[in-house]
Amino acid sequence: MEQRKGFTLIELMVALAVLSILIYMAFASFSIVSAVSASNQNREAVLEDMSTVLDQLTKELRQTVTSTASTSFMGVDLPVYSSSVNAVRGLTGSTTILSTSPPSPQPGAGQPYVFGVASDTAANDTRTILRFYTQGGDGVYRISYTLGVPAAGAGAISQAYWPKQSNQSYQPCQVWYTREKWNDTDADGVVDSGELTAVVSNQPVTGQVITNFTVIRPAWSDNVIQIVLQAMVRNGSGGGSTTITRIAQISLRQ
Repeated sequence: MEQRKGFTLIELMVALAVLSILIYMAFASFSIVSAVSASNQNREAVLEDMSTVLDQLTKELRQTVTSTASTSFMGVDLPVYSSSVNAVRGLTGSTTILSTSPPSPQPGAGQPYVFGVASDTAANDTRTILRFYTQGGDGVYRISYTLGVPAAGAGAISQAYWPKQSNQSYQPCQVWYTREKWNDTDADGVVDSGELTAVVSNQPVTGQVITNFTVIRPAWSDNVIQIVLQAMVRNGSGGGSTTITRIAQISLRQ
């Protein structure tokens, strides 16, 4: 009777090597697909956040109050309109909401932004990017938008997970929304702090994904508002990031 031969040691080693390569390729492909899928989901979430802000801004600005019973004024008081130069408010521009000595981003430093402090007057407000007035069913409301970050320990993204870590490190921010009811008690058309009642205060409208929020009032028109929103999304490979920019131009009703 002929004896059946088994696999030799070399054949087994070759088979195991081929199997290991196939398993590695399968896991590598799965990891790449998972990373790309996660990146696409993150990108879609960021785009949805940006669309939410722009849609909300457009809707509210379309209802901007340009006059009251007591006096007339432009419904948008920040940025302050100028017929000689574009008025720009944001992280950069003619008026920045950062403190007078903001940290200068350095390679790998990941230094956080330091914001100014808001006050009630357009001349002194160093925190608000956009502020305007709308007519509600029960009166006039003051609407404010700015950028902010959650406090440490309250959901803030740690520096290790900021979307850009090469050359310059940008801290991602949230867009914050404030809504106050204005009761002009002395009927002088001037907004005094005692005449404002907070309805919503510093409510996040987006996740901590925004890297720039700029509002421009062009010198060529006092009823046009230009909005620039930017966010950074990490690439699917985990290295580098992609900048997403959304721009809107809104004409106020007269």
